[in-house]
Amino acid sequence: MKHIYLGIFFMLTLSLSAQRRSAYCSIASIKALSHVYGDDLILQDVNKGYELLKKLADEGCAEAQYQLGYLYYKSDYDYRLSDDEALQNIYQVFNDRDAAFSYLKKAADQDHVKALSYLGDLYRKGIACVLSYDKALALYEQAYELGDQKAGYDIGYCYFKGLGSVDQDYTQAVSWFDKSDYAMSNHWLAICYFYGYGVTVDKAKALDLLSKSEGNLNSPTLLAHLETQYGNAPEGLLTPVDEQAEAEEKEALEALVEADEYNNDKEVKALELNVNNLKGEWQGQLIDLDYSGEKIMRQSPISFSFKKEGKTGRVAYTSVIDSTENKGVAVTLDHALYFKNFNISLPRLYKDHPKIPNYKYSVLAATNIALKSIDGIPYFIAQIETKNTTTDEPGAPKLLVLINSKLTTENGVEISAELMEQLLQAQGDNFITLYPNPFVDDLLIQYDLETNATTSVDIYSLDMSFTQAILHEQPQTKGKKVYHYDGRSLKKGLYVVRVTTNGEAHTKLIAKN
Repeated sequence: MKHIYLGIFFMLTLSLSAQRRSAYCSIASIKALSHVYGDDLILQDVNKGYELLKKLADEGCAEAQYQLGYLYYKSDYDYRLSDDEALQNIYQVFNDRDAAFSYLKKAADQDHVKALSYLGDLYRKGIACVLSYDKALALYEQAYELGDQKAGYDIGYCYFKGLGSVDQDYTQAVSWFDKSDYAMSNHWLAICYFYGYGVTVDKAKALDLLSKSEGNLNSPTLLAHLETQYGNAPEGLLTPVDEQAEAEEKEALEALVEADEYNNDKEVKALELNVNNLKGEWQGQLIDLDYSGEKIMRQSPISFSFKKEGKTGRVAYTSVIDSTENKGVAVTLDHALYFKNFNISLPRLYKDHPKIPNYKYSVLAATNIALKSIDGIPYFIAQIETKNTTTDEPGAPKLLVLINSKLTTENGVEISAELMEQLLQAQGDNFITLYPNPFVDDLLIQYDLETNATTSVDIYSLDMSFTQAILHEQPQTKGKKVYHYDGRSLKKGLYVVRVTTNGEAHTKLIAKN
């Protein structure tokens, strides 16, 4: 029995000793941080604070290890952008990403709750380690079980964006944001209510949440932006999302993406993804979607030109978006284009950081490319994979929709896609479509062959004093055909356009002004 009592006494002594060491470690770390940041009583001396923390960390103090890792991490992501001289002083000493991982890992190995959470951030962003969303999520879950509120927010963030093995789910994201007391949870919960992610749109509630969100710079920045953008009047803030317009826009996009020769009344041809079909000038939109891929957030005008790069088989491209030009090469493989050194900058969708108005993206690939000709107009539709290099995360889903802006008629004359669109809109029930009517100089003649046919195209005056053959008994494949006619030398008056297919004549009257 005596030995049992001695054992219990020894264990209690060890426990008390560990508690004393932990308490000393925490107090000493706080004092060291006073030197790092400076306060009303202590002048800032970052180097002294660093030396004190490092000594404690080398002795195995988990709190000091965590504080060092946190300083290295925050310096690289926040302090370097700050105008605050004190924070800039910290950045000059703590600017080592490898050290951030090393110290946070040591503290996390001792089950330091906050270190577990921030180590998860490093794995989520691939900072000084191999990126692993699964490891990040496991660390967040471990930290949350130990009571860390930031980790609850981080789990919600993973659901919001669908990171790693977590399926994108706004409802789950809202649930985690709602039950976490971390400052940024309210911020992202407000974004969910403002845009209707997983909840019914409630702009008034969103603004209220932002106004009550404390402990971060993002919420007041976003609140000021939204109030400026939508006005202060309650009726302005409560304007519902135009769901009909949004649905129509989405439906038009889907119709374009899914267009094929079996499900619509347009002539659709699938084009092979190769240099010959890509070359030329393209205009269109880079479409930002939300993380579910369901909601169109914005569209940015973008232009491309493609051409063959020497004898390599690769595609040389020039792209312009928001006046920024990119030039490089891409490789075509299995309905995809893989880009090298293609970087763009776009305004943040949620303007919630005073120092970072734009996000920088690395465009990795255009995948699931549908290259097709619809009523003779080539379209390029693709999903765009990006990496947000500002946040070290995958970019939100994007679509690229391009139209070949310069087309060539059957007789080799280059016309704009806009002019071709107008020709299609002018199309009636007649076999022949003429645009414009009346015309001044340039005339477009379009017809649609249901089968292969031997074809002639002529234009002549009503009194037959003038006749001209544009095409004479040429074999043609089925489909839409467009010819350009230069009528500058013609006198004003009425003319007839005749298209003869396999001996059957079709005519239409046109006026020359």
